[in-house]
Amino acid sequence: MPSGALRYELATRQWIDIFPDREYALGKLADTIRIVLNGTDAAKASLAGASPIAEPAATRTSAQIEQPQPATRAPIVVAGSEEFEAIRALLVRHVGPIAKVLVQKAAAQAGSRDDFCDRLATHIKVPAERNAFLLAAQARLLVKS
Repeated sequence: MPSGALRYELATRQWIDIFPDREYALGKLADTIRIVLNGTDAAKASLAGASPIAEPAATRTSAQIEQPQPATRAPIVVAGSEEFEAIRALLVRHVGPIAKVLVQKAAAQAGSRDDFCDRLATHIKVPAERNAFLLAAQARLLVKS
């Protein structure tokens, strides 16, 4: 059995983001499982290089095609950076190892550093602990600004 960081890394690979289009994501999962279980080596190899969230244009509805795509921008904090690890360490005390995933998601979605901290604080249920987290996280981000 793997232990430590490797065990955690393998454990996080079970998550599948099924939003915003649950039907598509579940269909993609079923197709992938079917290919892996019954597919040829070539099909498996093509899956290995495919993006798990890429959607072929032919399968998109007209409403999906017409929607403007959000502009790609840099995350609020970069995964693996000193800031990222400091904020992750603050959050892990409250939510456990899922903190890494939550910080990555908030960093990618937040529009500002305050928004980033607020998004993470929503995962802390006790108000006093949430406020302490916000103060510590914002202070940590201000030091690096």
